[in-house]
Amino acid sequence: MGAPLPIWVNELDETDYIVAGSVDELRKLTGAPPDLDLHRPGIDAVVIKRDGKVYKRTEEVFDCWFESGAMPYAQDHYPFAEAARFEQAFPAEFIAEGLDQTRGWFYTLHVLGTALFDKPAFKNVIVNGMVLAADGKKLSKRLKNYPDADELFATTGVDSLRFFLMSSPVTTGEDVRFSFDAVNETKRNVFMTLWNVYSFMSTYAEIDGWEPASAYPDGKLTEPTSDNLLDQWMLSRLNQTIAEVTEQLDAYQLARAVRPLRDLIDDVSNWYVRRSRRRFWKSEDDADKASAYVTLHYVLCRLTQLLAPWSPFVPDKMWRELTAGMKAAKSVHLSDWPEDGSIDEALLMRMSSTRKVVTDGLSLRAAAKIKVRQPLAQLTYAQDDTLGHELEQIVADEVNVKTVTWGNDTKVGDAVVLDTEISPELRAEGLMREVIRHVQSARKAAELEVNDRINLELAVTDNELSTAISTYSTVIAAETLATQLVVSGQELPDGSTVKIGGIELTLRLHKADQRAKIG
Repeated sequence: MGAPLPIWVNELDETDYIVAGSVDELRKLTGAPPDLDLHRPGIDAVVIKRDGKVYKRTEEVFDCWFESGAMPYAQDHYPFAEAARFEQAFPAEFIAEGLDQTRGWFYTLHVLGTALFDKPAFKNVIVNGMVLAADGKKLSKRLKNYPDADELFATTGVDSLRFFLMSSPVTTGEDVRFSFDAVNETKRNVFMTLWNVYSFMSTYAEIDGWEPASAYPDGKLTEPTSDNLLDQWMLSRLNQTIAEVTEQLDAYQLARAVRPLRDLIDDVSNWYVRRSRRRFWKSEDDADKASAYVTLHYVLCRLTQLLAPWSPFVPDKMWRELTAGMKAAKSVHLSDWPEDGSIDEALLMRMSSTRKVVTDGLSLRAAAKIKVRQPLAQLTYAQDDTLGHELEQIVADEVNVKTVTWGNDTKVGDAVVLDTEISPELRAEGLMREVIRHVQSARKAAELEVNDRINLELAVTDNELSTAISTYSTVIAAETLATQLVVSGQELPDGSTVKIGGIELTLRLHKADQRAKIG
């Protein structure tokens, strides 16, 4: 039921009526007590007597949508109170409601705003659509076609649910199909990926004794500088995302603001960290390692700020741990929204081209059924311009080729050509990489720390594999942190046996004295 109309009609002449403009005015007209009940049926008993005439309240009530439309004024009792506050806040910057409100609340807000002030009641609107079951049906208690909320929160986390919804079409008034699998995918590819990056940095920072407070002037979070091309690209990608997210938020496009964060997290994990991994644990350049630390730390801090409005819990925990000992807000929710810095558009385009060449090269490998660990001689790419030495080296590492060359004379035009012929020397190196892979798996199975040194024993009877191990023994020892490497044709009764290209290799390892050096 809507609110009673404040109209009292002459019981003998319906064209004669009195409209009460306020509670105080009504009290003066009726002599009603201070605790006057404005709701029915109490208000219906209030009678106005004037000039020998009797006025009774009309039975009609306002439509309930009128009351909703009056919200901007009624909530602060305008114009009788909070006038300055109202005038400062009206019209509202935005309102948010469901699609079914467009013909009710949205409409009456504008009707009253236009009638009273000749202006709209709000500047922007965020409209959500309907959340449906995975099969497209409406969510129903009877059908029980939705996951239990407690189980969902316990298994995927509240942050994952919020991110899934805020990045979905439901924020633009469209329907979205909801399922546990969809939310779990968000947990896996967004929050677990992000947390793995954070754990990676924390692990190596602890090993190296690196502390973020020492990396920033005055202990304040400021964008670092670096001579490393990968760092420069990462910072540009971050600034590009900050600019895009901010632009979309200013336009009240929520899904478009959230989706770029998923892409950035993927770039941080599957490109920047993966390409920088050796800089953290094996870098011979302390300055370059420090640049990698501060770049990744800065990017993670800014990422938590960009994520905080949508998924408030995980980012806040990360922020508190990342900024410990720094002059930073105690909570990410108390920090200022990040401002974008400089963006090297040319570098972003060159890196995009680099990744395209890598993707094409790996596709050619897959088509030839050659494992990535098997080195190849050469890759040739054709495009408008050369990538440059540093980016060509990234291509060489990713596709595992010895040389990368540029030229527009390839027969297939704008494409990639891969030399798939495997020489004996290349095959030996490929065998070495397979040995390293199996030793690293054994290290993991033994639950060794990333910096634990080992004593390693390898037993093999095949001449080709034995020769490859002998040739690359120094590399194998360095890559696996083996302080001692023993190779023989004797059996290792308590070792583990693996197969490399059909050749059996038995290995045994145990933790070495940490004071020992790699020989």
